[in-house]
Amino acid sequence: MSISSTPITGLHSRYDPWREAEKYIQHAQVSFSSAIYILLEPGYGYLGQVLLTKNPRAKILEIHCTSDLEAYSVTAVQPEIAAWSPDSEFSLFAFLSAQIDDLEIGSVEVLEWPPAERVFPIAYAQVKHKVRSFLQERRASIHTTGKFGRLWLRNILKRIAVLPPITTNLKVNAPIVIAASGPSLQKSLSLLARCQDSLFILALPSSIRTLMHYKIKPNMIVHSDPGFYGNYHLRGSTSADWQAAPLYAAGYRTALQQLLLLSTGSALEEFFVHILSRDAVRIQPHGTVAGIAYQLASKISTGPIIWAGLDLCYQDIQAHTRPHSFDYLLQAAHHRYAPLQDIFFRRSPLSTVGAPRPAPLQNFALTRYSEWFQRLTPTLHDRFYRLFPSEVEIQAFAPISPAEVEAFCNKPTSQVVTSQSMHLEEEDLLQALDAFIEEVSRETDQFLLHSKSSEEVLVSLRSYPLLYELMKYTALPLLFRLYRGSAKLEDVQRALFQTKTEIQSIIQAVNL
Repeated sequence: MSISSTPITGLHSRYDPWREAEKYIQHAQVSFSSAIYILLEPGYGYLGQVLLTKNPRAKILEIHCTSDLEAYSVTAVQPEIAAWSPDSEFSLFAFLSAQIDDLEIGSVEVLEWPPAERVFPIAYAQVKHKVRSFLQERRASIHTTGKFGRLWLRNILKRIAVLPPITTNLKVNAPIVIAASGPSLQKSLSLLARCQDSLFILALPSSIRTLMHYKIKPNMIVHSDPGFYGNYHLRGSTSADWQAAPLYAAGYRTALQQLLLLSTGSALEEFFVHILSRDAVRIQPHGTVAGIAYQLASKISTGPIIWAGLDLCYQDIQAHTRPHSFDYLLQAAHHRYAPLQDIFFRRSPLSTVGAPRPAPLQNFALTRYSEWFQRLTPTLHDRFYRLFPSEVEIQAFAPISPAEVEAFCNKPTSQVVTSQSMHLEEEDLLQALDAFIEEVSRETDQFLLHSKSSEEVLVSLRSYPLLYELMKYTALPLLFRLYRGSAKLEDVQRALFQTKTEIQSIIQAVNL
């Protein structure tokens, strides 16, 4: 193929594009041991082809800025090379998620093609930013699993033992207001207080203290945090009628309302959902409870969904509305050498940024959360609105005024919210725990029976979803070692024995 005959020039050498790709790889000091290469707009594909000859076992992912190059690609028919372009059926995040396994994330190498940045400056910057955001979010998710996996497991088993009545078939035919805890929630409080009988208020845990202070009763609290601070927020949750949470969330002793069960689809959650209720709201895993509330509201209602307090940024040194659950903790920590305002300042991005002050003012977590919401497609969210928007623009959520919200309030929620309730006996719950340990024992025995060599142990382990999920929760570093080939079958046998013993200890404790 002649470069001069293609519609876009400037991407490759007119004389020897193969040699150009070879020299670039040498100059960039590319590692030939990486499992996956992400190529940012590699043009007609010479770069991917050269990489594949040097590392035949690698997976090549081409990320294009335009779809106009596809007909001229030299890699179009190779199964080892997968390509994404703006006209693809899936989003870039969905494409990367399907192509990159959690265990492969440490073996990913990103290669840029400098000529493409000159030819497509705007589109190139966008895909580069999206790839970087994907890798950051994925690594953060894996880190979260490694840090909280054991806590998720303990919470699930303990919650099963004291499971409250289950709410099923919840239908909300009223406007839903999702109360987040950004500083702008203060501006919405008078509206919520005035119209709370006609609004279904879905509260995030960090907004509970403010709503209680202003005598606003949330209809439902949605929570997912498994740790101490998630439970700390829930101390004031008794005023709500319902709670919505996955099994791994904290609050199994604090939030005692009827439970609308959520499931992220993990093998562990689905095992208990199948045994106990067979009725859970399926959601995608998310790093913030706001993302879970968004999914929940979409599934239980077909009416307007309105955000209040969704700022996703700081206002000066303030990250949350006041009063807030953490006020007591911060006030207890301050003294004359560390005044309260100094504590707030040191917790805010202002303590690390220089002049001029960036806008919006965000830390790493808020940046990642806001980018997720900003990826939502406006055409699919015509019933989503946002009260008092902050500097963080979210195109999928149209601004709405308090007067427009009041126009939606034409019926009391008591007349337009329907649900059913299912009570499970203590004996049923204990039998579910017994069935779980039996299934773990069965899968462990089957795995050990069919796994005879260290080479295929990871492939064999993945054929037992429940067992593999437990290993992710309790022995994630071992899975990475298995992927790299530095762990043996004996290491897995030892970890499975320890995990099974840990599960038995938890179940024995909750049975007392």
